[in-house]
Amino acid sequence: KHFETISYTNEINEISKNNQIIISVSRLTPYKGVDLLIEAFAEIELTNARLLIVGDCGLSKKDLCYKKELINLTKSDPRVLMLGWRDDIAELLNLSDIFVAPAIGPDPFPTTILEAMSTGLCCIVSDIGGQSEAISKESGFIFEPGNKNDLKTKIISLLKNEKKRSEIGLAARARFDKEFATKNYHSRMSVLIKNGVFY
Repeated sequence: KHFETISYTNEINEISKNNQIIISVSRLTPYKGVDLLIEAFAEIELTNARLLIVGDCGLSKKDLCYKKELINLTKSDPRVLMLGWRDDIAELLNLSDIFVAPAIGPDPFPTTILEAMSTGLCCIVSDIGGQSEAISKESGFIFEPGNKNDLKTKIISLLKNEKKRSEIGLAARARFDKEFATKNYHSRMSVLIKNGVFY
């Protein structure tokens, strides 16, 4: 299915019962690197793996051409589901096993990574912009931007090791709670302000 909305989360739930789910959530524009993820996934010969691409493009000619490129890339692989914009992202994250943020260009600090971490989802992110700053060595995998083989290797290693996925997911949730949860964030900011760091 390509850019056809799967209306109900329970349909994804059925898919997740018998398959390992990789999810990526972003606007479909070239610097987000979704094509790199699709190409890496195409080389993973695991029939029980599924890739969910959540998001849509803008109205610029560049973005519309990129969307068409992504559709062409996925035409021959029924394991890839392109879901368009969704309002049930939290539910989709909870049904997934691995979150991937494959940006190849500057991406200051995508909040979708924090959303994934907050659900205890194991994250693989490219070493670019604020993405890699969100992930520690224990709470996710970082790959070289644009390196398809590096990304593919990290995906496979997690797909084949449920225990490791679980451990990293727990570490990701703990890091989110400690570093990014609103209560703790406000507390740290208050300390900085009191100490005159911001004025």
